[in-house]
Amino acid sequence: MPKPAGRYPRVISFMDEGVPSPHWRIVAPFKRLAAAGYPVSIFPISETDKVRMQDADVLVLYHWNCLNPSALPGFLDDLHRHRVGLVYDTDDDLFNMPTSWLADAGDAVVQSHLTRAASTRYLAQAADVLTTSTPYLASQMRVYNPRVQVLPNLIDPAAYVLPIHRADYRKVQGLTVGVHGSLSHLDDWIILGELFPILAERYPELTFVTAGFCPPYLEALGLGERLVKLPWLALDQYKKNVANIDIALCPLPDTAFNRSKSPIKWMESSLFGAAVVASPTVYGEVIRHGETGFIANNLGDWIEYVSILVENSALRKRIGHRAQREVLMRHSLANPVELKRRMDIYRLAWERAASAGAEYRGSGVDSMQLAGAS
Repeated sequence: MPKPAGRYPRVISFMDEGVPSPHWRIVAPFKRLAAAGYPVSIFPISETDKVRMQDADVLVLYHWNCLNPSALPGFLDDLHRHRVGLVYDTDDDLFNMPTSWLADAGDAVVQSHLTRAASTRYLAQAADVLTTSTPYLASQMRVYNPRVQVLPNLIDPAAYVLPIHRADYRKVQGLTVGVHGSLSHLDDWIILGELFPILAERYPELTFVTAGFCPPYLEALGLGERLVKLPWLALDQYKKNVANIDIALCPLPDTAFNRSKSPIKWMESSLFGAAVVASPTVYGEVIRHGETGFIANNLGDWIEYVSILVENSALRKRIGHRAQREVLMRHSLANPVELKRRMDIYRLAWERAASAGAEYRGSGVDSMQLAGAS
C-alpha cells in the first residue's frame, strides 16, 4: 500500500438524492472535489454492494446512510482488513431530537430514526475521524469520539437560481413572506401562528408561502388563497420553491437539538436575493443585524422587522444583495481552500487506518448499545 504522505487518499461515499441533508454533506462537496481533480467518487446508496473496499482509501459515511446496527461489526471488520479509513459525518444531534413531530411521522419514520441514532452512536465511536457541521455539534459528539473535525455546510452557487433568474420560477405573484422546510420544524414555526394574522390584517397585499411543509396551525388561520402551500419537491427542484419567498423567515427556538444546526436557510434564501428575518439561535452567529438580515428575539421584533421589509422595498433589496454577497464570499464550496481542507481531513482518517494496529477498530465501542438497538 502506498504511504499516505505520497498522495491524497481515494475517497468514496454514497448518495441518497431523495434526502436533502446528504446533498449538503456529501453530494455537493464531492462534486466540487471531483471537478477540482481530487480522487473522490460517489455512488448511489443502492449500489453499495458493487463497490470494492480495496478500491478506496477512505469511506465517508453520512448518518442518513447508516447500515442496520446488526451489520456494523462485520462492516467495520471489512474496513479494517483493507485498511480503509472511516470518516463518519453527522449534521444533526440525533440524541436530542424533538419528539413532537415524530409522533405524527408514522411508525416507519420513528423506527428509521431509532436505527440511525443507534448506528450513529456505534459508528461515531469507531470512526477514524468524526466530522460535524458546527462547533457546537462537535462539542456534543466528542463524548463519543475525541477525533472530531468541523466541516461547515457550504453553498455551491452553481446549483442555485440567482436573483436575475427568479422571475422564471415564480409561481406566486406579488410580495411574499414565508418559510421553507420539513415536518421537523413543526414546533419551530409556532410563532408564525401569531405573526401571520397580524401581518395579514396590516398588509392586505401580502401573500404567505410555506414551501415543503405547512403546519396544521397555519392552515387553521383562515387566510384562504393568501396562504400558498408549495409542495415538497425533489432536491433539484425544491430550491425553485425558495425563489417564491421575498421575505424569508427562519424561526428557530433555543433547544438542544436546534443549537447543533447550521444557518442553511439563510444561505439559500440569500442566494435568491431574499431578505431574511431569523431567530438568534444559530443565525445570530452569521447575520449582521440590519445589514445582512434581521435578528428577532420576540413577537414584537418579528412584527417590526417584517413590517420594515414589507414597507421598504429598497432596504429589502439592499439587505438581500448584501447577504448574497456574504454567502458567496464566506460560505461557498467554490473556495479552493475549503476543498483542500476537506481532503486534508480525509487524509487524517487514511493515515490512522494505515498505521493503526489490529485492535484499533471498535475500541471504546459499547456493543451493548448496538445489541439493544437491533
